[in-house]
Amino acid sequence: LPAWRDSLSWIYLHVGAPERALESSERRAEIGLIDFDYMVWLPEYAPLRKTERFKALMRKTGVVDYWRAKGWPDPCRRLRSD
Repeated sequence: LPAWRDSLSWIYLHVGAPERALESSERRAEIGLIDFDYMVWLPEYAPLRKTERFKALMRKTGVVDYWRAKGWPDPCRRLRSD
């Protein structure tokens, strides 16, 4: 499959490669950006947010640390390992 950039990454959810939908966010994190594409919070991404790959991205970018300090958002919850 081609490497869809940013706003087209949702296509992966529908062509049998859902794990690739995070590639855009991971690329941004690699260069120090943590402005996640709003789409990762849409309902279609719910199964992807349950993956270890997504959880690792949230830890790597400091989002989990932020939530620990400021409180977890309504749709999120703390796991025992976090």
